[in-house]
Amino acid sequence: MKPSEKEVFELFLINQIVTAPIAELLTRYKLDACKRALLGLKEMELITLAGGKAGYYIPTEKGENELKKIEL
Repeated sequence: MKPSEKEVFELFLINQIVTAPIAELLTRYKLDACKRALLGLKEMELITLAGGKAGYYIPTEKGENELKKIEL
């Protein structure tokens, strides 16, 4: 996992739904990097679209398990 993906993924610890603009505000990465990070996380099957809405992401079951490891 790239540093940008890790930092964006950790946002799911405090937010249920994350979008690229939210990630840009809460991280040090620009909007394009946040979009790429979210797409990378989606390819890793750690996140999925929230209710089928483009640009809104929630963690998958696999992602939830990874988040629990981060919390420990």
